[in-house]
Amino acid sequence: MNILVNADMEIDDRHEGHAIMCRNGPGESTEGPNRWFSQLDARNARVCMERRFGDSASGTNSYVRFTVLRPADEVVALDRLQLFQPIEPDELNGLTVSSGEEELAGPLEFSFAIRSSIALDVGCTLNSGAAVRNFTTNRHVEPGTWRHVAVSIPRDDRAPWSSGERFGMYFQIGISCGDTRLSRDDGFWNDGHWLMIETPLADTFLRTNGATVDITRCYFGPAREGLVPREPTMLSRLRTQRFIEKSYFTGVRPGTPDTQHGAFGFQASPASNATRIAFQALKLRPSVAHLYSPSSGQEGMAFDQTAGRDVPVGVLEQTPQGMVIAVADPQPGHAYRVHWMVHDFE
Repeated sequence: MNILVNADMEIDDRHEGHAIMCRNGPGESTEGPNRWFSQLDARNARVCMERRFGDSASGTNSYVRFTVLRPADEVVALDRLQLFQPIEPDELNGLTVSSGEEELAGPLEFSFAIRSSIALDVGCTLNSGAAVRNFTTNRHVEPGTWRHVAVSIPRDDRAPWSSGERFGMYFQIGISCGDTRLSRDDGFWNDGHWLMIETPLADTFLRTNGATVDITRCYFGPAREGLVPREPTMLSRLRTQRFIEKSYFTGVRPGTPDTQHGAFGFQASPASNATRIAFQALKLRPSVAHLYSPSSGQEGMAFDQTAGRDVPVGVLEQTPQGMVIAVADPQPGHAYRVHWMVHDFE
């Protein structure tokens, strides 16, 4: 089974295919398609990310695209652009073996499909959640056509495997990188925290105006032969709902006005202005909640259908199973509707 969630970049609940700007700065990350994040840190660079449908790698028609809208002044030190997915510690259970101490079992496979508008060397990288164990190698990509990249990952017999407080591992594809995160330890486990192997092309993407790179069909798990089968959309959605979930229909971006379909409805009573919304999937950790008016799309508002106007609404309580919301100044007997989205990253 593929350890990675939403491996074909198909599900994009936050943005639904709208291009978004990657946040730029130390430690900044931006979520694109569900559970996939960009990390950009390079002076004056502007890069956008978007989920696209169309001509893609064999077996899927969805992918994520990065476009350089303004090149970086330079790519040095800790500067970088990468696509990554954090992996939960429990997802690694099937990849570890216990012989007194946990080790990361192997062989494993790290693979993805990529297409670039320019020649690139890309980093294929695993970093432990505690940032003390690393595997990095590069693969060259010629421009214009899709390439399937597959890297065999050997067993890491350096026990114990060091998961972090929050995540067990990071699956990372390095697109550009400054010299501080470039390594010479090519293709074997080490005690570093790297993103790419030393290469003259390490800064090429972020220094090229208009450059694009497309990525999809990501896989991390036990080594296998042949192309990884595409995960059914329904299964992929169920897996992503542990981390992000919304009331809007697929294809509708949160905050879109005049979207009554899927909105949660309730009626205020003399005894209470609150109601409970149940999540479809148990959340792994406390989530950030957003509430929207189905009429105007304004955040922090519900729609009073009886009065025909927006009213303030907020979250009173939240658990892994759901949340309790309440409207301000409720009118007994009035019917209210609200859209919502919860996710585990801001």
